[in-house]
Amino acid sequence: MSIVDAESLVEHSVQRLFAEQVDRGALERVETGAFEARLWQLVVDAGFPLALAAEATGGSGQTWSAVAPILHGIGYWQVPLPLAETMVAALLLSSAGLEVPAGPIALIEQGQGNDLHIGGSAGPLVLSGTALHVAWARHAPTALLSLPGRLALIDLRARGVACSAPSNQTGCGG
Repeated sequence: MSIVDAESLVEHSVQRLFAEQVDRGALERVETGAFEARLWQLVVDAGFPLALAAEATGGSGQTWSAVAPILHGIGYWQVPLPLAETMVAALLLSSAGLEVPAGPIALIEQGQGNDLHIGGSAGPLVLSGTALHVAWARHAPTALLSLPGRLALIDLRARGVACSAPSNQTGCGG
């Protein structure tokens, strides 16, 4: 199969899935704080979250141009999922040789009003501080924080991690 054929197949899959599954009801449910678990499972079944991740870590190792139809579709249909974020996180984690956790992954940007610090050298590292405007944190069990020279995968359900009431339903404090 040529690259053009593969990209056409991805584009067709994206169009079919999002056109059939993303409707006004899905968008309204997310605005009330619900997570579209069925839609998430459909994108997982289609292989979208791990499309950019290395094959060695369970992904399909696609190029940016190959996944462009997925990213375009997310915006075009206003897909109410942290799919793009999870795709980027999976790429970063797999590029670092790390396992990609199951489920949606939020991204935390250092800076932008975030004041996060990683401490400890022996044993588990300790993250402290505050991250503002973390899109999809309400619905993602994990978040990826990129720091100079390192990645931190954060269990958002862990004891001691707090999510304040968001101003938009997709994130914490967003």
